[in-house]
Amino acid sequence: MRRYLLVFLGLALAVTGSAQVQQGSLAGLVVDASGSPVPGASVVLRDPANNRQRTATTDLEGGFRLPNIAPSVYELHVEKSGFAPHDEGALQIVVGQALRITVSMAATAMSATTEVSAERPGLDRTESSASTVVDTERIEELPVRSRNYLEFVLLAPGVLSTPAIRGGTSMLGDSGFSFAGLRPRSNTLTIDGLSNDDEFSGANRTELSLETIKEFQVAGHSWSAENGGGSGGAINVVTRSGTNVLHGDAFVIAQSGRLNAPPFLENGEGKPSVNRERTGGALGGALLKDRVFYYVAGE
Repeated sequence: MRRYLLVFLGLALAVTGSAQVQQGSLAGLVVDASGSPVPGASVVLRDPANNRQRTATTDLEGGFRLPNIAPSVYELHVEKSGFAPHDEGALQIVVGQALRITVSMAATAMSATTEVSAERPGLDRTESSASTVVDTERIEELPVRSRNYLEFVLLAPGVLSTPAIRGGTSMLGDSGFSFAGLRPRSNTLTIDGLSNDDEFSGANRTELSLETIKEFQVAGHSWSAENGGGSGGAINVVTRSGTNVLHGDAFVIAQSGRLNAPPFLENGEGKPSVNRERTGGALGGALLKDRVFYYVAGE
């Protein structure tokens, strides 16, 4: 048995732009005090962690939509001549979420700003799929002895762990999960929008450290048709990216056999050798502030 396991997990460079992956989206309606639509309003969605911005302009019905938004906590700014600017902070968007908001603007002839910081309701009436989002806090705080982030999939309702299938003298791999009793080879696993399934067995092709996972979505059914690829459940993973603030961490996981007692049902002399060590770390930051970011992790 190997004593040390070293997995190099790569360097991720994030530049200004939006990748066409299954992340999140924001749709909204801008109205005045009477409820009438406000066309031509300027909408700016900004991520304060890296200063990335997405912009839109409301249509004749006062509506706007921003697709493919990376999970984060955003600030929203809406501006229109003849109205007081509207600023809204702590707007959290998670993976797979289609958030919809309504912005009410007050007409004014003076310079004024409306700031809103209230939390949005948790129920998303525009989402048709039954999904569970495992966010950054859960990944960082919940213990996982194996260091396999996919064990968090079992937190979703209707998901069971399945044993490997023996074929002759070898074990045939699969995804390891069954959604509502469906075959474990029928699931879909994507990482930043790219398929990570083995073409024949459906097994996970790439192992990632918990340090590289930002959050992921587990959808039991009603997975978006444009993603396709499987008749079972879907696991949609989003990896971390660097920000303007330099951040890193390191960890050591150790287990000593000296703290273990001999097996009760065995008569052998001595204690079992169960020494285990695992070390790792991560580092992320900006190569060019507000423009180019990096994030690297390994264990």
